[in-house]
Amino acid sequence: MNKMHFDKFYAQSFALISMGINFVYHKRVKGWSLYHPVWIDMPENLTVGEGTRIGPFVYITMQNPKGFLKIGKNCEVNPFSVFLCGKGIEIGDHVLISPSVKIISSTNTYKPYWEIWKNPHIGGTVTIEDNVHIGTNAVILPGVTIEEGCVIGAGAVVTESLPRGSIAVGVPAKVIKTRLKSPP
Repeated sequence: MNKMHFDKFYAQSFALISMGINFVYHKRVKGWSLYHPVWIDMPENLTVGEGTRIGPFVYITMQNPKGFLKIGKNCEVNPFSVFLCGKGIEIGDHVLISPSVKIISSTNTYKPYWEIWKNPHIGGTVTIEDNVHIGTNAVILPGVTIEEGCVIGAGAVVTESLPRGSIAVGVPAKVIKTRLKSPP
C-alpha cells in the first residue's frame, strides 16, 4: 500500500492543489493511476495499493480528520463514483467499482426539533473484501461488510452486510444466489 503524498507531485495541464482539495490530471502516483479530474479532500487519509486505477470524475471526501479510505491492489474505480468517508472505508484487492457507485460510511441522525445542520453524524466503517464487483449506480451504506467474492447488482442499495460469494440485487439489496461453491 502506498500513502498519497503530494509534496513531490507534479501535474500537467489543469491542476488545482490547495487546502487539501485536489483536482489532478492523469498521473501515475507510486504505482497507481489517477485520472483527471478527481476530487480528493484530505489526501493524507487516502491509501491506495499498487496497480489500482481511479477514473475521472471520482469524488473522495473524508468529511472529518478521522475519516479514511484504503483501497487495495489492482482495483478499478470507474468514473463518477463517490466515497463519503466520515468513519472510514476499507476496500480489498481486485475489487471492481462500476461507474456512479456511492459508498457512504456515515450519515446524519435526525432529532425532532433540532436544526438539520446540528444533527450528529452516525455510521460505521464500510468493509469490502477481495474480489468483489459492485454494479453501476449501487449504493453501499454505513457499517456494511461485503465479504469476498460478492457481486452487487446495478442500482442495488446495500443496507446490511453480505456473506461470502453472494449475488445481491434490489432496493434494499437481497441475496438471490451464491456464486462460490468452494474456496477459490
